[in-house]
Amino acid sequence: MKYVEEFNDLNCNPEILDVVLPVQRLEKEITESMAMIKILRKIVLKKKDFQYQIFDFCAGNALTSVIASFLFKNVSCFAIDIRPREREWSKVKNFEYFNSDIQKEDWGLTVKTFKKIHPHIKTIIMSVHPCVDLAETVLSIHRTSKSNYLMLMPCCQGKTAGYSLPEVVVKKIGKYLRWCLYLQTKIDGHSKLYIDNFCLSPRNAIIAAGL
Repeated sequence: MKYVEEFNDLNCNPEILDVVLPVQRLEKEITESMAMIKILRKIVLKKKDFQYQIFDFCAGNALTSVIASFLFKNVSCFAIDIRPREREWSKVKNFEYFNSDIQKEDWGLTVKTFKKIHPHIKTIIMSVHPCVDLAETVLSIHRTSKSNYLMLMPCCQGKTAGYSLPEVVVKKIGKYLRWCLYLQTKIDGHSKLYIDNFCLSPRNAIIAAGL
């Protein structure tokens, strides 16, 4: 398993696991996080002189943003999830965990305000497997805040009102990819859709914007 091997080869692997464990279905979670890290590298290593702030929405155990905090010196992270997680987050440099309902609190304004206060820092909105309409909430935060980058790995499909594809196409690509393509139409400007078959999940599409 490519991504699991890559994760195990990281020098900071023991420190990451010391923070985030326990994690259900650890190998699956690792592959999803490493797929996001692969794209994140294209952003943060392209211009190493820049500073980046990651807002990791629906973060769960925050594996992805914790890995990013350990790997990249020019990155700091806010992990946000509705469910509180009791972990030793203080062991992670440049990292904070927030217990918050993103559908009730205005994170679009929060990120936008952050950008105004810290104009030299590039903002990255990231989310791994937000359920159903939470994916649209993450997209709304991206639009409202005008964040510099977006990385979204959608999960279970929601309603695609006003968006249709020929049935023969839907049968070919499946309902999950139709959901991803629908979400991609919600993004202003250029975006890309990646399919990462090294993920141990059939929900392995990543929508990226700003690259």
